[in-house]
Amino acid sequence: MSVPSPRMPKGLSGAVRARERLITSGAVDDALLRPEIAESWRRCREADVSAHDLQQITPISSVAQTPLARHSTEALQTLAGDLSEVSAGVVVADTTGNIVSAAFCDISGRDSLSEINMLPGYSFAEASVGTNGIGTTLATGRPTAVIGAEHFNDAFQQYACVGLPLRHPISGQLIGVVEMTTKATRDELATKLMRHTLSIAKRRIEHRLLDETTSERQPLLRLFSDRDALATGPVLAYADGFEICNTWATLTLDVEDRAMLQRTALRMITQHSADRRQVRLHTGAECVMKPTLLMSSGLAQDGLVLELEFIGTSRSLGVIGHTGTSSTMRLGENYRRFADVQLLSGRSPLWLQTRTDLGAALRRRESVLAVGETGTGKTSAVDEIFHQLKPDGRSTIVEPEDLYRRVRRGRGFAQLLAGRPDLLILRNIHSLPQETIEPLAEFLITRSADVLVAATYNPSHMSDRMPSAQLLPFFQHTTMIPALRHRPDDIPGIVAQFLQVLAGDRQPLRVADDAMAALSQSSWPGNLKQLHDVLATLVSNLEPGQTVQRSDIPRFASLSDLMVLTAMEAIERDAIVQNLYECNRNKSATAQALGISRSSLYRKMRAYGLEDI
Repeated sequence: MSVPSPRMPKGLSGAVRARERLITSGAVDDALLRPEIAESWRRCREADVSAHDLQQITPISSVAQTPLARHSTEALQTLAGDLSEVSAGVVVADTTGNIVSAAFCDISGRDSLSEINMLPGYSFAEASVGTNGIGTTLATGRPTAVIGAEHFNDAFQQYACVGLPLRHPISGQLIGVVEMTTKATRDELATKLMRHTLSIAKRRIEHRLLDETTSERQPLLRLFSDRDALATGPVLAYADGFEICNTWATLTLDVEDRAMLQRTALRMITQHSADRRQVRLHTGAECVMKPTLLMSSGLAQDGLVLELEFIGTSRSLGVIGHTGTSSTMRLGENYRRFADVQLLSGRSPLWLQTRTDLGAALRRRESVLAVGETGTGKTSAVDEIFHQLKPDGRSTIVEPEDLYRRVRRGRGFAQLLAGRPDLLILRNIHSLPQETIEPLAEFLITRSADVLVAATYNPSHMSDRMPSAQLLPFFQHTTMIPALRHRPDDIPGIVAQFLQVLAGDRQPLRVADDAMAALSQSSWPGNLKQLHDVLATLVSNLEPGQTVQRSDIPRFASLSDLMVLTAMEAIERDAIVQNLYECNRNKSATAQALGISRSSLYRKMRAYGLEDI
């Protein structure tokens, strides 16, 4: 599930006792509260927030029609309409905590939330009204659930709220929060399903923001794609705050070259100049810059596509034609590279920018964090880009379980370098236990500077109070790896590669247009792992070379029309799928994460057609 929660106090009685102590003595009792709630209460105390009076900021007269407000209104109204049987409200707030959009599932929910001014224009910043789903999510940048007595202010004691951070789909910058509020409940599964309900609105809002961003740059992206299709060398595209490049550029241009080209391109955009010129790169290579300027006529950003043609050298072909052998060593059993599918071949704007960002950081020899949901291909992306930059390089991928075993056996981490790797990738550091942190930190400090280090983690599982958070300062650069649902244009290519590899020496399956369209539009809560398993099932069920029809797609593909489900049933199904993949399909761990019994999980899996996962 996209936003798993920490363990909740049983019956929330701990929060009630902690609140009584807060009121009587002013003390925050960590033993009775979840860590994130205790930290929020301390921030409220430091900000002198009242636990009794609701000192909200006077509402602004009108809410500005920002892109966030504009796109959230439709998404919230759609979600509220789908959940008409639930007495709740959903809102979106900006980074100041001001609500910019709201929708209510029924009249009862509207009346209840109006009592606490959960309406557009009102501020729910933590420093104004205390611990709540909006303000605390903004304060931490992480998903937050606040139930009943966990609220700092008396006015919210009868409510349960869940907030998810909204981030710009390209920059990853925090732009607001989407939050749901209802009457307080002790049902842990219900609270987790609230998170999945919100994740639907979050996806819709971020999709619309992405569509708007890419539509503004669509002419530039089309021009870049046209030039890249015919390219025999580097091609780069620039706009204000935006840069993408093709694989040739990633492989052949160093940091100084890229910086110089960016400065030149932005200057040409400002001057409206598109003259060809010969330049000498930092490495001494001579090349001709062939710019194409794209003017916006005031409707969108100006942009420029830059092609490079090397003079008197085969530099642009040198890396691609390299005959050295690369190697990847894997320490641990859990890592499954996605059937050697080339993830970098994606052409969606979001993936192009992700690839450019990650490649530039590795070329600068920065230590890198690849952050994203389970199954998005974080490790594969880092490893693949590294081996494109250094075809004869050696990489070692390390599981957290292997690190833990080394500490328990007193072996230390020096042996990780026994194979003389050029890159060390530490997977899923959010799951590292406390015992590994200090020795791993020492290793990161004392390792040879010749060894690059990257790490991956799922931000939904990371918090400041977790041991692994102490490792984050050792990494210089963070790249968000987008979820598969944000890359629908890349899915046909990924499907074709998966099917080719899964077929082995047999004829691969073909996919009918309507089936491919359905696969491209699925929510894919399990990301690439789920897509791989769906295609593996199809290869097992169908004859070699057969054409996949829409009706052949297994039920666990999360397609909206394979089963007739209510909105809440669809949310529950996706929650189960995502938890299964996050728990490596361990049913006991999945049931525990969802807060239900294993027998209940099996019953729900049968009902939703998830037995094949």
